[in-house]
Amino acid sequence: MVLRPARQDDVPAIAAIYNREVETSTATWALEPVTLEERAAWLAAHPVDRYPVVVAEFGTAVAGWGCLSPYNPRGGWAGTVECSVYVDAALRGRGAGPALLEEICRRGARAGHAVALALVSADNASSLRMCRAAAFVESGRLRGVGRKFGLTLDCVYLQRFLRSRAGAVVRDDRGRVLWMRRRADGRQWWILPGGHVEAGEWPEETVCRELEEETGLRVRVGALGYRVARRGRLQLYYAAEVEAVVGTGRRGPEFAPAAAAARGTYDPEWLDPAEIAARPCVPAGVAQALARGDPWPERPVQFHEDPE
Repeated sequence: MVLRPARQDDVPAIAAIYNREVETSTATWALEPVTLEERAAWLAAHPVDRYPVVVAEFGTAVAGWGCLSPYNPRGGWAGTVECSVYVDAALRGRGAGPALLEEICRRGARAGHAVALALVSADNASSLRMCRAAAFVESGRLRGVGRKFGLTLDCVYLQRFLRSRAGAVVRDDRGRVLWMRRRADGRQWWILPGGHVEAGEWPEETVCRELEEETGLRVRVGALGYRVARRGRLQLYYAAEVEAVVGTGRRGPEFAPAAAAARGTYDPEWLDPAEIAARPCVPAGVAQALARGDPWPERPVQFHEDPE
């Protein structure tokens, strides 16, 4: 599967996939199919660096598409976007939908958007599952607001904060893992080094910046191994290898005296598996995998760690 920005020559496939849902499902509450001219104008109104439209291809076939669109034209809503994902019925079950949703969220974060909304018909169980697996959380439900095929439909609002956290699992030649020891309010706990993805960054770039700021290590980022969904945010953890020591670290804003007074301290510390198991390391699912010595996942493992 290849994910790429949509082009004008994708318009017939995009329109065909959408119009099938107009005619046969409640995935969209539109009642009339779109024309090629309408869809071409719609695509032109979605600049790729602000409101991306992305297609998924299997071979030469467009399997589906996803996009971000403005949620509300009033200026105060400028940081909030709406997600849409549609997949060709003949090509479902191969991962295109989740991949498209994650890709448009990645691009939305890089564009500086703060929140993504998904408005899903309550009878669309598969879309609700897909959104929840992608760290969207239900924030409301409008009852009886839709009408289609003689049905009265509810609309479920789900949201995800797009400013994800990106962190790294860095090992030394003794098999120890690098953590940041946090101390605040009389407590201490350990987190993996990393930080929030800033506008204009990809998560991998965040990992490099944060590791250099926090620890003075220049790293090469490898494969994504763990995704952690918590309170409508997604945390991403990558394997990373040290390439060079370029400073002493402690240069991020969290190390400023005022920040330390308000948020506590951050200190790098190498822990072996037994120490990881014995200490309050978070995220818990990733810490447990590292304490067990699990091999790095071939495909990202996802944990949901919302508090009870």
